[in-house]
This record gives sequence, structure tokens and C-alpha cells, in this order.
Amino acid sequence: MRANERLGWYAQQFEMVEVNSTFYSVPDLRMVERWCAATPDRFTFDVKLHQLFSFHSTAAKLLPPDLQQRAETDGTGKVKRTPALEEAMLNVFLGSMSILRSAGKLGVLLLQLSPAFSPRIHKQLGDRRPVKTNDQFSASAQSGFCECRYASG
Repeated sequence: MRANERLGWYAQQFEMVEVNSTFYSVPDLRMVERWCAATPDRFTFDVKLHQLFSFHSTAAKLLPPDLQQRAETDGTGKVKRTPALEEAMLNVFLGSMSILRSAGKLGVLLLQLSPAFSPRIHKQLGDRRPVKTNDQFSASAQSGFCECRYASG
């Protein structure tokens, strides 16, 4: 089976998929449109947020090209997180996700936290209060755009 046929086949077998590739790069708008076209109306995409949001060390090369040029990096090529960079990345990411949302195919956004994550140390999650449910943490996003499930690992 060719790579461009896999999602369509998968969508015939299942009703949803967890998109892991978004942890490493923001999908191009045309790619997300192809995802929508290749799947039936009832199909849902649960999407991992980019690693920049998850307290993982992020290489600049994993950012969209225009943000790579604007991002400040350390000596090893890792991005220095700033509020401006996070906001710009969020706008790009949510732009891609808005296609899924408009098509009624966006499930949840997943935040894969670093094993070093600690709510006491990382206060950047703001007013969201994770609640342990099974092996995941859930909380509502303040924007109302989605429900986020926080899973460590």
C-alpha cells in the first residue's frame, strides 16, 4: 500500500486517529485539507500539540521556516522559549487545526508533557487544573477551542 493510501484505508477500519507527527512539525494547510478529503465525515483526529508547548527541549529546525529565522537559540540549536515565540507558534498551529475544526473532524488536542514536568515547577499552564483520569490528565483549555488531555511521557 502506498503512503498516500494509508489514511483512507485506516479511516475505513477506525473512527479516529491520534496524529503524532504534529509533535514534531506543524502540518501544511494543504496536508490538513488532504486529511479531511481522505476521511469520511464521521472521522476524528486527536492531535498532539507541538513539542514547543510541552516543556521538551525543541530544536529550531522543528519550527515552521519563518519562525526558525525569528527564534533565538542556544549554542546547541535549541529554541529559547519566549511568550512571543509561543504565541506565534500557537497561531500557526491553530491555523492548521482550524481546517479540521471547520470540517467537524477535530477531536482533542493532546499535550505530551516531558517526563521532567512538574505542576509545581511549570506554572505556565496557568489556571488550568489537571484532574487525573485513568492514565491521563484532562483540563479544559481557557480559550474554549478544545479540551486538552495532558499525558506524561
